[in-house]
Amino acid sequence: MAKFACPKCKTPISVSPDELVVECPNCGQKCKNPTYQAPVEEETPIVEPEVEESVVEDEAPVEEVEAPVEEEQAAPAQEEGMSYFTASMISWLGHHLFNFLLTLITLGFAYPWVRCREYRWEISHKVIDGKMLVFEGKGISLLGHWIVWMLLTLITIGIYGLWVPCKMQAWITERTHIRAEGEIPAKLEQKANKVKAKKQKKAKK
Repeated sequence: MAKFACPKCKTPISVSPDELVVECPNCGQKCKNPTYQAPVEEETPIVEPEVEESVVEDEAPVEEVEAPVEEEQAAPAQEEGMSYFTASMISWLGHHLFNFLLTLITLGFAYPWVRCREYRWEISHKVIDGKMLVFEGKGISLLGHWIVWMLLTLITIGIYGLWVPCKMQAWITERTHIRAEGEIPAKLEQKANKVKAKKQKKAKK
């Protein structure tokens, strides 16, 4: 309790510090309590709402799906695993008859050209394991070898003639190659496709 004197009659007044206005018990004068202490309001702490951190789950790695690559289909004439001959009997007969007459007319001097022409025709109509072949030999190139072989045959009284067929085949084989797909003539490819289709039908039956 605090005490102060009444400002009018000087009577001591006991008062509580929390009373703002008091009345003098002697003269009834209302006066302000000089010892008054205003109550201190407790500040309410501001609680910030907790923000829940959203847990972002790691996204599963997206696997890249590669589009299926279509395997390039080889040309029908180049299909692997099939071997066949595409020429007809009439074509074969006409070709060999012409070569025979050409050799006969030139008395055998044109034989190197005729032999290259004949083999080039045969190889162009063959398909071996789905691959078409090409012969690149020239008659003028064979002529030099042919003269040497004939002279050796005459000198050895025909004995060297036993080696001539092997020499000829070796020379031809060295100049025979597999055709690239882009180098196949359209006519040969069409014939090869027709023959292949016939063989496939027979195989199904």
